[in-house]
Amino acid sequence: RICPLGMSQFHTDVAFEAAEHYGEDEDLDPTTQPHPHAQQPNHPQPQPISQEYFKVDKPSYVWSVIYKLKTPQLNKRQKTCFYVCIKCIEENVPWQDCLINLVKQNPSNGTLHIKNRHPAVWNDHVDAQAGIEKKEKTKLDVGTTNLPAMSRKRARPSPFQGSIESLDFPRESITTMLTPKQYDDDISNTDRERLELHRLDIQLRYDLENQRLALERRREERAEREFELKQRLILAQTKESEFNLKANRLRLKVDMAKLGVPVGDVSLVLGDEVAI
Repeated sequence: RICPLGMSQFHTDVAFEAAEHYGEDEDLDPTTQPHPHAQQPNHPQPQPISQEYFKVDKPSYVWSVIYKLKTPQLNKRQKTCFYVCIKCIEENVPWQDCLINLVKQNPSNGTLHIKNRHPAVWNDHVDAQAGIEKKEKTKLDVGTTNLPAMSRKRARPSPFQGSIESLDFPRESITTMLTPKQYDDDISNTDRERLELHRLDIQLRYDLENQRLALERRREERAEREFELKQRLILAQTKESEFNLKANRLRLKVDMAKLGVPVGDVSLVLGDEVAI
């Protein structure tokens, strides 16, 4: 449509070159404006939470943060992941960064993920564990202090106590002359565990030494058996050679007798002491 002469196609209150009526970042070039019917890029919408993952029923703390996917998905490295971090989802982290690849349900990778990505959560867990251990240690200490006094080691009475008390010495001199021996209290749980480990170590060394001695004994028996068999083989070979020699000499005597040679001459030639 052609506008009449002297009339503007813009509003009378807005100048043609009034840039202040438009935003600074607004592009006024119509060639760069998107077409109203153009297809917008399809951004993948996240699936419903109830259909993506579920909590793993295991006692480790890692499984309270790491959930299992109902359908395995690929991460940015194109590796199949079966687990996802619930804390990353709560912090609106991109979905592929929330995926975690655990090998054979080993929570070590999940622990590293929590330490690196969520240090505050991990520190809270460590503090909670320290508090629980402290409470348990306090209970153990209270239990040991409430034990009866008879459970502790007591000083043995001196065999000379009666004879000394029968004498007419002052009470102060007796106490100064015989100072009771100081005995330590019962060993602690740490020392008991250390002694138990030491005992197990000795037992293990003893078992290993017995096995080593048994192996050496078997090796010696096998070596003796091989030596005996070799000696028997040498003896058998010696007897075989002697038998073959005697058989050859006897065969020679028989052949010479068939030819008419006297047996005595043959025995004399062969060096036999007794003639056949």
